[in-house]
Amino acid sequence: MLVYHPALDPHHAAFRTLLLVHSFSGNMEKDQFRILDFYLVFPSLLRLVRLPPKYVRQRNTVSGRRNPYAASGEPTGLFRNIAPMQEQGLRLLLGRGLLDRDLYVKGALSSVQHAAPERVLQLIRRRQQEKRELLEFLTGILGSLPFYGNNGLKDRTGLMEHRYDAV
Repeated sequence: MLVYHPALDPHHAAFRTLLLVHSFSGNMEKDQFRILDFYLVFPSLLRLVRLPPKYVRQRNTVSGRRNPYAASGEPTGLFRNIAPMQEQGLRLLLGRGLLDRDLYVKGALSSVQHAAPERVLQLIRRRQQEKRELLEFLTGILGSLPFYGNNGLKDRTGLMEHRYDAV
């Protein structure tokens, strides 16, 4: 039996990367992207993220939406398993000149202005409309939380080690 899951598709990862980069204001750290992308694929797992109380209602709204792709397994294991696909997606975009290579070398992501074909930009805009609430939550709320240290995004999600962060 052949089973498809977008988390294991490097082309889907490349599209999700463009979707997040075009929805995020400013540059995004590579590890921050990895976490936001994980929740873009598995929004139901947002319910496990420790958030300040003022964001809980919004989190419950976006995490409760139906997702056609189930998450099977422990979140940290899933997070580790999709990392190679995320990296391949990033390399696909770098090879096409759709991500800023200099920023990538420094550990950040940003799109290259006017590099994406209009057809791709149309698909991104359409998907931004379809997933508006989830993207606003990911890029606006999760993306605005401090990333490092206690109560940073890494700590709140439990997906990455945070105890040795220099803050």
